[in-house]
Amino acid sequence: MALFPVQGIEQLDAEKIKFSSKSLPNFISFYPYFGTLVMMLLSLAWFIKKASLLRTLRIIFFGTSWISCALLRELAVHWPQLCRVWAKCEQTTNLGYPTNLTLKCHCFIFIYIMTAVCEHGLALSNAFSEAAACGDALRNLCTHWFPQVFNLVPFYRPLAIIIMTINTIATFTFNFVDLLLITTGYILANLLTQYNRVLEEDSHKIKLPSYYWTVKFQIYNDMISLANIVFGRVSKLLLLSFFISVSLICFQLYFNLTWRDFYYMSTTKAVNSLLLDFSLLHGQRL
Repeated sequence: MALFPVQGIEQLDAEKIKFSSKSLPNFISFYPYFGTLVMMLLSLAWFIKKASLLRTLRIIFFGTSWISCALLRELAVHWPQLCRVWAKCEQTTNLGYPTNLTLKCHCFIFIYIMTAVCEHGLALSNAFSEAAACGDALRNLCTHWFPQVFNLVPFYRPLAIIIMTINTIATFTFNFVDLLLITTGYILANLLTQYNRVLEEDSHKIKLPSYYWTVKFQIYNDMISLANIVFGRVSKLLLLSFFISVSLICFQLYFNLTWRDFYYMSTTKAVNSLLLDFSLLHGQRL
């Protein structure tokens, strides 16, 4: 809801899916949008005072998250129309999908999300344990992770909680973008696979109606038009996802090889290596 403010997205009827600028999901989506924007601007101001690789990383992190929120909002505006075009193509082609497609998508989403949650949870738990050894865990953690904020204003616990929330949403924004791209592409690919399967089955028939290839060619044009529309809507997100994945892998490789900590706290080499392995696993999805 906060990242993709579309109403009725769980409905099977495409006519019930809509986007409204006056809806509650749309207002909620402004929270991560403006939150990541403010954090990016603060990180940029902090970088201007003294340039460093870590400060560059914070700009990239919050900047790409803000761009992701903006692109997701743009896609959400056009999502109801895209769903209607997709539904019309399904009715026209009448090809259907494999029976276990929904189960595969649900299993993949569950495994992917749990992997991301475990990765983020390991980082947070390790950072909190290190910070707690020096006193107030939340204060030490936030002042160390977000100096671009608490070098300007004194530590305030409600503000720290808000910033931690924005940071968590920003982290999982990348996972949501990747899941949206992967599942959309996978379902579309299965629709095209069904078309190829029908052609292969009909090729074994001895005699086909005279209008057969005319109908199949029209179905092919409808599916190609759908694919072009889908890729036209998600192409910006796809490019951004590629940039994020490559940047994340490069940064984590650098910090791992130089024995510096990606999460700005002194963690053990085992945790560092585990986080690197998870990131490489995520990067391979491209």
